[in-house]
Amino acid sequence: MKKHLTLLLALALLLTLTGCGSVQTSPPALTVTTESGASVEAMLGTYSWEYEDGETWAGISSDSAHPLYCQEWMPSLNVSGETVTVSAEVSPDSITVQCWSTDDWNAEAIPDGETLETKGLTFTLKGDGDYVYQVTAKWNSARKWNGTACYCFYTEGAG
Repeated sequence: MKKHLTLLLALALLLTLTGCGSVQTSPPALTVTTESGASVEAMLGTYSWEYEDGETWAGISSDSAHPLYCQEWMPSLNVSGETVTVSAEVSPDSITVQCWSTDDWNAEAIPDGETLETKGLTFTLKGDGDYVYQVTAKWNSARKWNGTACYCFYTEGAG
């Protein structure tokens, strides 16, 4: 009897652990890769995420400072004017991109960002200076999760 109970508990644990891998409980890391091969993992900022938790749904929202106030934590790319592609373990369904000049780091009043044109999961970096980029990725999935997350990086020394 004890042997059967141990086997049953081990099987239940195995099924629980295998099920955990199929639900994304937070936004995945987002990598930005240039056409010349440079890449960086963008900094995760504000996000709202929902996921199936057993028979119910759970969710989490996280707020962060505006990208113009995050220079010391944000990764940089040393390129400009190149086309970049974003990728993640689970690709987002869509992205939007805004950018600001690095001249606006820590500005008292946050200027409006410039919206860049995207084609699928690609966009072109501006070529006339250094910029802070915010990629807003959305997952509208039939999977067991969905959400929106903002990721940031900046370019320096390239313009």
